[in-house]
Amino acid sequence: MESFHLIGIKGTGMSALTSILKDMGYYVTGSDVAEDFFTTPKLRKKNIEIYEFDKKNITSDKIYIASSIYDKDNPEVEEVFKNNYPFYYYHEFIEKFFKNKIGVSGTHGKTTTTSII
Repeated sequence: MESFHLIGIKGTGMSALTSILKDMGYYVTGSDVAEDFFTTPKLRKKNIEIYEFDKKNITSDKIYIASSIYDKDNPEVEEVFKNNYPFYYYHEFIEKFFKNKIGVSGTHGKTTTTSII
């Protein structure tokens, strides 16, 4: 089974993606700044390992997903690029991961719409 490491794991979108991947049975770790965010308790409750940014967190056995605010100035992103490990920015991974999926939301008509799909 694939393993993922999310760079900038405490962000709103990244923490939600982490929860989805974990709930699907993937092994997920991540890194971010030392301070706690409002998302940190939820990640800890799911037993997600969270590290501070460090190139030592980068190994050859994971797929890397980074928040769009981090570029090659981040030590982990730099290490991923240096070693040519599998890498996606958050928006790229979301596009690939949800490519053949449909979400239905709204106030009225969800049941009807999903029954048609």
